[in-house]
Amino acid sequence: MKRIKSLAVIIFTLAVSASTLHCATPSVRKQKTDVENAELTGKVKTVRETYGDETFVVTGYDEHGYQIEYNAYYADEGYEDKISYKNKYDENGNRIEQNIYNSGGSFTHQVAYKYDKHGNNTEAITLDTKGYLIGKRVFVFDGKGNVIDRCSYGTSTDIPPFEKFSYTYDSKGNLIEGNGYSSSGRVTTNFTCKYNDRNNCIEQHTYYTSTNANGTGQTS
Repeated sequence: MKRIKSLAVIIFTLAVSASTLHCATPSVRKQKTDVENAELTGKVKTVRETYGDETFVVTGYDEHGYQIEYNAYYADEGYEDKISYKNKYDENGNRIEQNIYNSGGSFTHQVAYKYDKHGNNTEAITLDTKGYLIGKRVFVFDGKGNVIDRCSYGTSTDIPPFEKFSYTYDSKGNLIEGNGYSSSGRVTTNFTCKYNDRNNCIEQHTYYTSTNANGTGQTS
């Protein structure tokens, strides 16, 4: 099992889970919880995942379904990685703030979330211990609650300085195409999905564009 080495990357990744690529209706709605994003059901308190004989990960959730603890033990390395979270919510049950602590109980990062009038998570901001911005993600939604644009910005060495993705959906709300862009606006990633009559993705293609010695793009 590969260990996650950067806490900043973990926190910045968690900011993304506050938003999904597709929501059912354009009315006021709550974001998906961490339990729902993990495709779990019911009042889940803890989940233990075992890899091999001794390596395991235990994830804890609060009564709202949001992650409050991550504890990983890597037997082959004799290494333990523990992170705890304290969450704050608005009147609709949306997580608006998450404070993160390391295994020693020291505060390390904070993620603040903003929502539009429909309950869509439109912004996630990551701050360091001194309150300085180190990461930001912005989401744009269509009238059906689908994410159509996602931009992220990083100011630390652990978080990419810029990422942008755009998404296209069919009339049924299925994600059929996505594009990733560089800071210059060049397409770096493209993926497409085809669906059957049950709205299951039956064919998916992903293309990556790299830069050759002449500085021009080439597709692989």
